Amino acid sequence: MERLNEIDGLSCSKPEGAFYVFPRIHGLDSRWKTDMDFVLHLLRETGVLTGKWSGFDTVYGSRHF
Repeated sequence: MERLNEIDGLSCSKPEGAFYVFPRIHGLDSRWKTDMDFVLHLLRETGVLTGKWSGFDTVYGSRHF
């Protein structure tokens, strides 16, 4: 969580009772159109696979991974 907050364009709150984090992507619209675009870019560039949270909730999950 601390390392994610050090990355420009991302922010992450401390989870309360969950075993996962919920990072927010601040670079959407300018660099990536959707959280799915970000997730695919991350996978192609680093080999790191994450989930796109808009698949769980289009309102509150959008712009998160």
